Formats: sequence, C-alpha cells, structure tokens
Amino acid sequence: MPEITSGTPVSHSFLGSLAQYESYDLTTVIGTLFPNNKTSTTTQCRLSEILESQDADTLIRDLANLVSHRGVVFFKDQDLSVGQQRELGLKLGQLSWTLHGAYKNDRDGKVAEKISALHVHPISEDVPELGKQVTVISSEKGVSRAGFMPRARASDGWHSDITFENIPSDYAILKIHTLPPVGGDTLWASGYGAYDRLSPAYQRFVDGLTATHDGVTFHEYIKEKGGSIYEGPRGAPENIGTHLTAVHPVVRTNPITGLKTLFVNKVFTTKINELTPDESNHLLDYLTRQFSENHDLQVRYRWEKNDVAIWDNRVTVHTATDILLAMISIIKLTRDQDVSGAWDTWYLSESRSHSGDIKTAMGASYTPNPVSARIPGVTAKFMRASGAAEFLEKLHKGYEKISIRQYPLYSKPTPPASLTSHFAEGEFEKSQQYGKDKAKFAFVSGLYKQVVDSLMLQFGFYAWSWRASGCLLSKAGYGSEYQILQSIGFVFILFFLSSIPTLPLQVYGTFVLEEKHGFNKTTPKLFVTDLFKGWAIAFVLGAPFLAVFLYIFEWAGDRFVPWLMGFMITFQLAMVVLYPTVIQPLFNKLSPLQEGDLRTRIEALAGKLKFPLKHLYEIDGSKRSSHSNAYFFGLPWSKHIVIFDTLMQQSEPAEVEAVLAHELGHWYYLHPTKLMAISQLHIFTILALFPAFLHAPPLLTAFDFPSTVAKAPPTIVAFLLFQMILTPLEAVISIGMNAVSRKFEWEADRFAVELEEKLGEKDMADMGDRLGKALIQLHVKNLSTVWVDWMYSAYHHSHPTLTERLKALDAFAEAKNKKGE
Repeated sequence: MPEITSGTPVSHSFLGSLAQYESYDLTTVIGTLFPNNKTSTTTQCRLSEILESQDADTLIRDLANLVSHRGVVFFKDQDLSVGQQRELGLKLGQLSWTLHGAYKNDRDGKVAEKISALHVHPISEDVPELGKQVTVISSEKGVSRAGFMPRARASDGWHSDITFENIPSDYAILKIHTLPPVGGDTLWASGYGAYDRLSPAYQRFVDGLTATHDGVTFHEYIKEKGGSIYEGPRGAPENIGTHLTAVHPVVRTNPITGLKTLFVNKVFTTKINELTPDESNHLLDYLTRQFSENHDLQVRYRWEKNDVAIWDNRVTVHTATDILLAMISIIKLTRDQDVSGAWDTWYLSESRSHSGDIKTAMGASYTPNPVSARIPGVTAKFMRASGAAEFLEKLHKGYEKISIRQYPLYSKPTPPASLTSHFAEGEFEKSQQYGKDKAKFAFVSGLYKQVVDSLMLQFGFYAWSWRASGCLLSKAGYGSEYQILQSIGFVFILFFLSSIPTLPLQVYGTFVLEEKHGFNKTTPKLFVTDLFKGWAIAFVLGAPFLAVFLYIFEWAGDRFVPWLMGFMITFQLAMVVLYPTVIQPLFNKLSPLQEGDLRTRIEALAGKLKFPLKHLYEIDGSKRSSHSNAYFFGLPWSKHIVIFDTLMQQSEPAEVEAVLAHELGHWYYLHPTKLMAISQLHIFTILALFPAFLHAPPLLTAFDFPSTVAKAPPTIVAFLLFQMILTPLEAVISIGMNAVSRKFEWEADRFAVELEEKLGEKDMADMGDRLGKALIQLHVKNLSTVWVDWMYSAYHHSHPTLTERLKALDAFAEAKNKKGE
C-alpha cells in the first residue's frame, strides 16, 4: 500500500496532545490514520515512543478520547511488542476514566494504578510465550477457526467483540504480524452513525429495548473440535461460567462522548427480548443492515505489516473481508472483584465503569469501576467519581467542624448581656443543659443511623426489598409485569422495615430526653397510637400517590417532566387543604378560639390587613409537648390561623398578637408563594436530572440488584437511589434555602415593626417591642439555646438567632423613628 501523503485533517478538538503528530481522517464519520512516513518532515506517531514518553499518561488519555469519538484509529508500521501492547491496553482502560475526573487518589490527585486486568477468551489457547490473556488468531488456527463458521453472505460477519460476556470490552487493539498474499482488508462501521440514521420516533422505540447476546458458536466449536470453555473469571468477575450469554441494551451511551450508539450485531445478538420472535427477527435484520448497507458509515482498511488499529468496541462493529491474519492477539482488561460493572450509561460527570477489549492482534481493555470511600450520608456505594467524592468528603469535614464550633457554647456560664434580666435563677443553666443533651443525642443518633444505613447498603437491603415485594405479588397471582404494584410494595416494605431500627431513638427522645427537661406530655399509649396512625396515613395517601407518580413515567415516557410537575403541584395544593382539615385532626384537636381579648385583637388585625381569615383555631399542642407555635394555612382566598394552647399559656395576648403580626407579614410579602416557586424549581431540576439515572443499570448493580433487574431499572428504585445520591448535595442546597428563609423572617419582623405606619394605628407603635418580648419568652420557656455559633446557625437553622432578631428589631424601630422625625 503506498504511503499516504494527503487526506482530511483530523479535528483538533479530539486530538488534544496528539495534534503534534501527522494524522488524517479517512472518512467524515469514522476512522483516523497516523502515518509513519520515514521521509516526512512532520512528526510521526510511534506508539512505543508514546509509552516511554514523560507525557505518556496525557497522550494515552487523549488517544482514548480520540478513539471514542472517531470509532477506530490506525497507526502505520508500529514496532510494538506483545508486552507493550498489554501495557497500552491497560493504560487505555485506566486513563480513559480520568476524562471525567474519575480514578484519582484523593490525596495527591494521581491516577490509581491497579484498576484493570486482562481478559481471557473463553476458548483462547494458553501460548507459553504470550500468556493465557493473549489469543492467537490465524488463517490456520485461532479463535476465528477458519472454515468452521462458513457464511452465506459476507455481511453476516459484522460484530462487536465478546458481547456474549456480561461485561464486554471497551477498546480493542489489533496488530498485524504476518499478511496473507492477497486480501485481508477489515471494515469498521459507526454505531453512532447507525443510530443517527434512525428517525426520532424509531430512536425512542429502540431506546428502551434490550437484546440477548449468545456465544453458542464457541460451544459448537468445542463440541466438534474438542477442548473446553474457560470458566473464568474472564477478566471481569461477572464474566464466569460456560453459558456465554448476556443481556445488553439495544442502545448504549458512550461514557466518554455522551453519544448514543446501536449495540447489536449479526454474530452474537440473537433476539430482542421485549418483542415476539417474528418482530425480533425483523428488527434485528433492519438494525444490523444500518451497519452493512450504509457505506458512508464505514471505513475499509488495507493492512500492511505491523500496522495497528485501535477501536472503541462499544461504538463500532467490524468484519474482515476474509481470514487475513497469520497472527493476531487479543487482550481484554478486567477489574478488581470489589467493583461493580457499569458500562452503558453516561453519568453527567458521575462515575462510569466500562470494560475494554484490546485486540491488537494483541490487545483489549476493560476499565473497572473504582470503589469509593464510605461517604457519610447514603451515597457511598455509588458516588465513585473522585471529584464528587472529594467534594462530599470536604462537605462532611466542614459539617463536623461546624458542629464542633457549636458544642463549646453550651458550657458558657451566663447568657448574653442583653438577655440576662429575662432569665430567672437556674433557667439559663437548664437551657444550656438541654442544648448539650440534645447535641449529644443528635451525635449518637446520627452515628447510629449511619451504621444502620451502611449495613442496609452493605447487605443489599434495597435489592432484598424489591425481591420480597415481587414474591408477595406472585403469591397474590400477579407477575413482574405489574411493576407499579411491585413498586408500591417495595416502597412500603422499605419504609416499614427501615423505620423499625429508629424506633428506639424516637422512644428515647420522647420519654427520656424530653421527659428529663419537662417537655414531654405524650403517654406510651398515645405514642403507639400516633405511630400506627402515621403508618396508616402513609399507606392511604402514599399508595395512590405512587401509583399516579409511576403511571406518569410510564405514560409520558421521556416527556414526563411537565406532567409530573403538574401532578406534584396539584398534590401539594390538595395537601394544603387536606392536612389541617383531615390529617391533623387525627392527632390534635382543633377548637375555635374562645371569645376574648386575643380573638378580638387577631380578628381586628386581620381585618385591617384584609387578610382572608375564615377560621381561628386553638390546638391542643400540650397534649404531647410543652413547646409552642402558631401558623396559618389555606388557599389564597381562604386562610385559617392556628395557635398552640401552650403559646397562649406562655405569653400575654398582646405578645401573641405580635407573633401573629409577624406571621401575617409572611402572607403580606407572599413568602409562602415564593418558597413554593423555589421549591418547584428545585423539584424541576431534580426531575430534569433524573433521566440520566432512569436508564442506569450501574446504579442498581452498585446496590446489589441482580443484572436482570438492573438492565431495565424500575422507575421507583432508580428514583429512590437517585435521591439517596443527591442527599449530600441537598445539604448544600439547604444552606441556600436557609438563607432565603432567614431573609423572609427578617422581612416579616420588619413588617410587624412598621404596622403602625402601614395601618395608621397608634396602638401598634410598640408592636416591635411586643414581638421582641414574645420571642424572648418563647426562647426562655422552651429552653432554647441563646448562644449559637453563626456558621452552625446558617447550616442548621431556617430562622435567625434570637440575638440577631432582637438587634434587627431595634434597628427597624430606630429606622422607623428617624423616618417619623
């Protein structure tokens, strides 16, 4: 073959550091060539020199990126040894992970060293000088087994390598050692292009399908020629046994490029699982013809001695024009046994696991999924991207530091100077002891819950719950096709069984901690009754909610977001009405507030502000606790105010009026509406991100779900695990939400101070002072902590601290007085 001196230049966006070498694209869709012209004045690419270069990691990482984008890359006249091919294959698998920041050591940022191993073909010969991992293929012998599988049509040979394995390969490296006298060209076709040729409607149809891949031809060979199937592990721990069958998605998403590709082939794909046999045959024929009959998606390469091809086995199929190689070696990489295989979904800069198949006439690469550190919260088992892990570790350390900052404040002997006169003898000491006891309990309960969560993850509790729900369903005569019913059963099994370990914490918190400090009024009977009522309500409301929630996913497909948002908003508005009118009366008695000074004050204030007050209630909060509160609820045109009996016992009517003035400030400034809008934006963001996990088998396998379930993740399971993964990140969002809430609290306080000006009522001139007294009284009576670290408060509290609010009230009053002058 003559030396190439011209061609289409390669896009530099894919070349990276490889741009220093001469290279050409062979077609617009697939294939790039690095020539090795001895007489050229430009720098020529030699893979052996790249391996020995000081910049080897960068060059090989960029090579992996180029291969994943271009499908296949060729190198002319290379002097790679078998050992170097092994090394290159391993590094391709390892370093391709760093394209998304994965596989880095948390301390020094270096790439983890031992994350891949070599695959062994199920009928590979163990050649002493090459090793078991290297497979020899030739026109005389080897895996192709010339003459054993005659084909009626050459197009029947299109295939991706070892797709009958549970974890197929990522990359393949092939080097030609000896050429046949004539022929031997190899063709590759682009899976990206094949998928893009489908209409949008057809793409949506095939996106959710799975296919069975079968290596039955190797069993036939063993039966006729003798020998045995190597039972493995054949690289990845999942690649074991002699059955040589696997189920994979019909459409995969490459974790490097994020592009979708068809993943079916003529040789190993036997059926589409969701279709009838006749439908399956027709669809497979149509899909595989996308490769064989679209010549503009193909590249044909004519070999010369020592040429090397490296391709991404996930996004291409290939076939030889005839048996061409006197010697080809195949190396496939595998991972440590602790990690789980995740290879068919791109995770928005999350971790991804993919196997590799280096066929160099010698190499193939599988890259493993790393085992992340046990991240506090619930995400440890799947948050594998080092960047995310580092961030979450820093977040946890920050949380620890914030908690440590607060604890010493419980030992202060005196209250702030501005509050000294408001504490009777011994009350401040009680407040400090209560805060310290709560802090200790929070630490112990948090540690306990972490242990429980870790054990549930470690022993596959979520996967067990799914199986248990399926078993219960089958006993009732329903099969796995009733996924919504199984999902509802799964959620309630998970809810009930996971709540049992935390019951001792609830009992201790109520009957020991709160009892010790004089707040508990709950009897054991009431505690148990409340518990069962809560479970019953969860079932009565939760089951239909989940049914509609999951049906929307099933009905709307990828367009579920607006429909689900509409349903969620409707449900929230319904709960605004149902909770206080139906649910809360099951636990507390709401009675009309008796006639008197307080009722007169509140009705007069509501009338002046044109607050649409419909009912004014007193609630028996003292039935369970001595803590106090007040709130309003309802629709825009009909509001209800609820006041705890404990608040009326602890404060004068004028002070309670001030508390209600503050609450009406929230209504006046539309704070509930604004918070709801922010909440909807938050929910929208979560739902918009969810599709990346909805079709993510690695997410489920990381939580010990079997591959049969993981291949088509149930919506509810994927959503719950997705929520768990977001939990640490939600902590960051909660800081922002706290900041918004604190701003709204100050605005409501200012509203109370400025009521005199807004309404022109002189008797409201002291509303700010009354609110301040009420706040102090509530803190003193509830033994609330008055020494609060500002960082701790920003992280944990949705309200400003007492001292912050008192200072702000004074500032508001001063500003009002200056304005009046």
